Amino acid sequence: MDSLMLSRVQFGVSVGFHYLFPVTTLGLSLLVMLFETFSLLGRGASCRQASIFLTRVLGLVFTVGVATGLALPFQIGANWSRFSAFSGPVFGPMLSFEATLAFALESAFLVVLLFGRNRISPVGLWFSAACVFIGSHLSAFLIVSANSWMQTPAGFAMKDGGIVLTSLWSAVFNPSTLIRFAHVVTAAWLTGAFVACAFAAHFAAGRKHT
Repeated sequence: MDSLMLSRVQFGVSVGFHYLFPVTTLGLSLLVMLFETFSLLGRGASCRQASIFLTRVLGLVFTVGVATGLALPFQIGANWSRFSAFSGPVFGPMLSFEATLAFALESAFLVVLLFGRNRISPVGLWFSAACVFIGSHLSAFLIVSANSWMQTPAGFAMKDGGIVLTSLWSAVFNPSTLIRFAHVVTAAWLTGAFVACAFAAHFAAGRKHT
């Protein structure tokens, strides 16, 4: 087994395990926002309790997702250094936007949901849940866009043996971005629904939280 295959195996195992958690985060963020919406509309205390419980699960899943994702940028730079140097002018900004904009939005308001629930108004809670939902999905969009660009590259030109970004819009919305994003998001929502149903089934079987 040569170094190329070892690099593929290492990165494949790492990203395959990490991928479970962001996908679950997307689905749970939708459910939390829906339950906060129902609670804000006066649909009963059970909606607020469901939001509180799923926010705690979301916090745990998000934390493990961050921890498992920290290794990926280092592996990209170490295992695929030539590709990183070659595609950095296009590939780099997408990952930078994800980290500095989407991830920051999601993590900041998740902290509010976890630790500020008794300190802000119901409208503030709903706004925080909406920001977590938007941030997580924006993060997913940028990551999917970067991955799609590797499959259907656009918005660049060759110059001096490398590439330069000619159109950020074309690079982000390359030919396969939207269909891949739709696939990821719908699968993520189903994943979140199954996770919530699994908890509900567990509690129902144990006659807890009836």
